[in-house]
Parts: sequence; structure tokens; C-alpha cells
Amino acid sequence: MSASPVARQATNCQNIPSRRVVINDASQLPQDYSTTPGGTVYSTTPGGTCEVLG
Repeated sequence: MSASPVARQATNCQNIPSRRVVINDASQLPQDYSTTPGGTVYSTTPGGTCEVLG
């Protein structure tokens, strides 16, 4: 059985404004770093690829 037509459609992505901040120790990060208000965990690779774990 193939995926539904909706599942095969590409999603529209938008760039999220960002800024660089120097962090010297992991304790400087908030506890909910890289989670959305809904609880989805996300991260980026060194190459900039976004990874979403939901």
C-alpha cells in the first residue's frame, strides 16, 4: 500500500531568524533547549540540516 497523496506532498519551509551566542558550558543552556512548546525535539547537524524527532 502506498502513502496517501497528502503524505507525499512537500512541505513549505521558511527560514527562522537566528543569532549566534557563545556558550562556554552546557549549564548555560536552558533545560528545554531544542524543544518546541508542544514537546517536539529538534536539532541541526553541523552542515545545517534540520532534524525533527516527534
